[in-house]
Amino acid sequence: TSSDTLEVYTAVISPPSGEALHLSYFDYARNKGRYFPGRIRFRDSAANTLIVATPVEYEVNPKLEASVFELDE
Repeated sequence: TSSDTLEVYTAVISPPSGEALHLSYFDYARNKGRYFPGRIRFRDSAANTLIVATPVEYEVNPKLEASVFELDE
C-alpha cells in the first residue's frame, strides 16, 4: 500500500544571524490511514536547549495555496 503522507524526518531553521536550529520528527504512527510524527525534537546547540514536543492535534489535507511550495530565488 502507499501512504499519502510526506514523512519529514529532519529540518533545519537557519536564521539570518545565529546558529542553525535543528528539528527531528520521529515515532511516526498511523492515524486514520495517515502517518504522523509522535514526537518532534527541537535542538538549539548555541543555547544548550533541547525541547521534545508531542503533537496532539492534526489537520488532515488542509487547503493550501500553490505558492506555499514555490522556492525563493
